[in-house]
Amino acid sequence: MKLSDALVKALISLDVRYIFGVNGANIEHIHDAIHRLGEGKLQSVMAKSQSLDFDALQN
Repeated sequence: MKLSDALVKALISLDVRYIFGVNGANIEHIHDAIHRLGEGKLQSVMAKSQSLDFDALQN
């Protein structure tokens, strides 16, 4: 098992719903694991910059 897969499974078990990140910085493996293993419980939110509008996440 890859470390990124184990991290995603641990985050899901902790009921984490969102992971925020900026493209690059060698985090692609984590976002790939979220896409493969997230099961709709964990979502990856990629931003184009480090400022993010958290109000956009409210439903």
